[in-house]
Amino acid sequence: TLKFVKFSKKTPEGKYSQVLVITTDFDIPLQTLYKIMHKRWDIENSTFNKLKTYANLGHCFVHHETAIEAILHLMVTANNIMQLFVHRRLTGKTVKEMSEKELIRLIEKDMYTY
Repeated sequence: TLKFVKFSKKTPEGKYSQVLVITTDFDIPLQTLYKIMHKRWDIENSTFNKLKTYANLGHCFVHHETAIEAILHLMVTANNIMQLFVHRRLTGKTVKEMSEKELIRLIEKDMYTY
């Protein structure tokens, strides 16, 4: 069985926004569920923002739902692998201060010369 929860809040402009959550955990407090939902929202927003900014996701070149889903999965996986590489393998203050776009450009340049 599933637990269906609807969170609703009023914005400062007087508009209402709603978020619907489905969970299988009936013991989880609503405050905890709300915090989890907000953290998940931040992760999704940052991931899709990076995909749109750095992976040219601004335009969809395929229109079949299965193809779109497959491409999104591949892009999210590639983004996660890149994040793991940057944060676990690259060291040095200079590298940590570079933007992701610059790091990717340098990696592409090195791969081309290789």
